Amino acid sequence: MAAGGAARLAGAGAGAGAGAGAGAGAGAGAGAGGGGGGREEFWGAPVPEGVMSPRTFGGEFVAQALLAAAATAPAGFACHSLNCYFLRPGDSGSGTRYRVERVRDRGTFATRAVTGSQEGGGAVITLLCSFQAPEEGLRHGRDLPAGAAARLPQPEGLRSLGESYAWHARDPRVLPGFRAYLSGRAAQGFVADFRYIDDGDRVRPEKRAPCQRVWMRAEGRLAGPPGAADHQACLGWLSDFALLDTTLLPHGVPAPSPKLQQASLNHSIYFHAPFRADEWLLHEMASPAAAGGRGLAMGLVYDRAGRHVATVVQEGLIRLTHDGGKKIHRALKHRKLFEAVQPPGGAPGEGGGGRPSADERKPSPRL
Repeated sequence: MAAGGAARLAGAGAGAGAGAGAGAGAGAGAGAGGGGGGREEFWGAPVPEGVMSPRTFGGEFVAQALLAAAATAPAGFACHSLNCYFLRPGDSGSGTRYRVERVRDRGTFATRAVTGSQEGGGAVITLLCSFQAPEEGLRHGRDLPAGAAARLPQPEGLRSLGESYAWHARDPRVLPGFRAYLSGRAAQGFVADFRYIDDGDRVRPEKRAPCQRVWMRAEGRLAGPPGAADHQACLGWLSDFALLDTTLLPHGVPAPSPKLQQASLNHSIYFHAPFRADEWLLHEMASPAAAGGRGLAMGLVYDRAGRHVATVVQEGLIRLTHDGGKKIHRALKHRKLFEAVQPPGGAPGEGGGGRPSADERKPSPRL
């Protein structure tokens, strides 16, 4: 997509105060109220092409809330950590109003609390984030060994997100209605791209270790230098993709499924080094635990040189239901989400089409 697509992704919520070009691309309205050098309330426009259901994609809330907070942070400060809770499902066709509270401004740190609400639905997200002035200090990280990132299957040789959607749209095991949706989404285009290294049959997945790797980036060009608010907020959007799915891998449960209720509950990001979110980032994900209908997933984010730039933690709902949920059950009646037929030749899980070898696909759980 053009640069405007990336701007809509990263600047969907904060308005002009979020950085050059970010708010304008999003169609965000001007903030209101406030004082002390920053506005206190912001409007986030919906990004319908970034979602897969009538519910708002959680990463959209994270990105918009962070941009709203960054618009009130002292000049030169950058976010070093954020923690948020998703309070209720959002309407993907509705905008979101973000109210920013200045919790603390002292010395080299500044803290902001953000509450996002949609009209008629109440609060949908609460986010607490901390900003810090630039500072030199001790450093270590989970950097990849020298040359390791270059030896991985590179994103240019893997299926794009659009190609993956189009591929599954031709799989006869998927119900016709969902195949039509996948085909339409593939033709519509995306504001970001995700390319699986550890791919497999996502219709009838086999049980495997709870770890996977994905190359990801925003489409187009984002405003600001590496580590700027636009890039951090964009990572908030990107890092929510496929992370919770990692918790399903050892159970062989497909997502989506009419017998699975899945939703992000909370999301945390720790930023370690500057990066560009419009250049390829490697997200190495693993799930250390699942219990009580919840799954925990962690992610290490690397730039293309293998430098560890961020750490992500997410807990989500992965509740198995007996009837698949009343709404889905009524819609599907006695039909299953996937038909019990063999995949077409070369379909996902059958190899070919720029897929890595079995040895290359084998993930190594580093978390």
